[in-house]
Amino acid sequence: MAHNAAFAEFLRKAKRKIDEGGVIQIIVIGSLRSGKSLIALSLGKIFSEALGREFDLTHVTHEVADFLSLLNDEKRMGRGSVAILDEIQIQASSRRWYSDVNMAILAATQTFGNRGYIVIYTLPNLKGLDSGIVRLIDICVKTKGHPNRARHEAYGKLYFWEVNPETSKIKKKFPLRYEGIAKKKMKIIRFHLPPQDFIDAYVAKTDIYKRKVLKNAERVAREDSEMKMKHKVTDLSKIVRKVFADPAKYLQKWGGRTIAHRNLIAHDFGLSESQANKVRDLVRHEILRKGMESPRIGIGEAGGSP
Repeated sequence: MAHNAAFAEFLRKAKRKIDEGGVIQIIVIGSLRSGKSLIALSLGKIFSEALGREFDLTHVTHEVADFLSLLNDEKRMGRGSVAILDEIQIQASSRRWYSDVNMAILAATQTFGNRGYIVIYTLPNLKGLDSGIVRLIDICVKTKGHPNRARHEAYGKLYFWEVNPETSKIKKKFPLRYEGIAKKKMKIIRFHLPPQDFIDAYVAKTDIYKRKVLKNAERVAREDSEMKMKHKVTDLSKIVRKVFADPAKYLQKWGGRTIAHRNLIAHDFGLSESQANKVRDLVRHEILRKGMESPRIGIGEAGGSP
């Protein structure tokens, strides 16, 4: 059954809630490439056309900051307007994007809950959402299979959520269709997709955003790698062997004893001051161990050495 019949009754209820200043919140969940975003766009078209509002790609966001900015933009948003927070997981770890979605849903309810908006979120699943946040949802759509490009359709199970005010338990209700006087549950809904040029423009916009996220991720990874290089654990014994391999450069006489040139070693091998001091002491230990010099001066007495 197509979405028109599924939403006929809900649209009447939604219009009443919006007229009263309430906010309609919808979550679309599903696996990768199952059509979550396409169904969200379809829902945006359905509600906007039914309520006489404009809907374009400026109403689709990927980050919470942009989403909240859109909700606060009274030039673009009015009663019955749609705002979509789409694929937020693209740019954040799972822990962070669940936290961000919780914040977005709460803000849409508490801060903008009197403006009569319709807000739609796309997520892989509901597992990371707070139980109290989940109870603020009006509709949940779970994708089914993959979009049929030839028929220009996507498929999903649609539930209307009703919360029992006494027990706080959620009751999931399928939309109904009538065959004569008989009522039948509509377990699978066909969502007619928006026009292809609209989808193409959405894909182009999302690709630009993904490239931006990838570029930022590469920068963060590079900075993280550089930071690790700065704080890497260095095998000082290898440096000691290199010092003895070039004694003319790294060893010198100081006060009648042979010591390592600490500052030069730190410079050549990129060591911190403490690491260079450790190498100097290890070199001194090796000199004494190999009998290269009398042990009359103990290790660590070269505090003022170069």
